[in-house]
Parts: sequence; C-alpha cells; structure tokens
Amino acid sequence: YQEAVYQVLLEQERQRRQCECWCPFDSMSIDDRRREADEKIAKIYKEYTAWSRDLALASGASDTDAVLCDFDDSKRKSREYFLLRQIYQNQGKVHAHMPDFMAPRGFQPTGYLRYSMVSSPVTVPSCDE
Repeated sequence: YQEAVYQVLLEQERQRRQCECWCPFDSMSIDDRRREADEKIAKIYKEYTAWSRDLALASGASDTDAVLCDFDDSKRKSREYFLLRQIYQNQGKVHAHMPDFMAPRGFQPTGYLRYSMVSSPVTVPSCDE
C-alpha cells in the first residue's frame, strides 16, 4: 500500500511539473488533460494494489472452503492453494509488484501481470474434490 501511495504521489508531482510547461498551442482541452491525468493516476494505483485484491479473494475463497468443509483441516484448502491456483490459471504470470511473501517457494514466474489475476469470481470446489 505504501508503495502504491508513493507511486501516485510521484505521478502527481510529474503531472504538476508538466502542467507548468504547458504549451498554449496544444490541441488538448483542459478537461481532456484532467481526465487523462486522473486515468493515469488510477492506472498506477491499480497496478500497485492488484496483488492485494488477489490476496483478499484467495483469503475469502479459503474461508468459504473452510466453512463448506466444517473447518476440517484434513479437507480444507489454504489461502496459498487458492493463490497458486490463480497463478496457474494465468500461465505462471504474477504481479510485477507482488510482495515476496505471496509467491510460492521456488516458483519462477513466466511473466508479469499489471492488473488483478482474477477476472471472474473465484470458484470454490466442494470438500469432496
């Protein structure tokens, strides 16, 4: 989270400096500039926080699985299981800004994602699977 805020502040500073150098002959309107600046800041924040969304979804899926399995540790799946499943569904790609604690040990990523690994709701298999 701190890195995301830091990157957003850097982008705001860059935009402020760029605005001071604004050329009056540029064809973009002020509203278009603001919209573009807002979209850029949102994109940076989303890129740096996408991993936390996936962590929350994996935690929620693990909690759901625990409830469905009546908290039987021999049947329930961990948060790490659901994180790993997200990674495999994305052909081994992980977030470029993902903290080390989220990556499986010994795992070598095949590429990097800029946004959330989960494009659709996480499905939780039944305890019998």
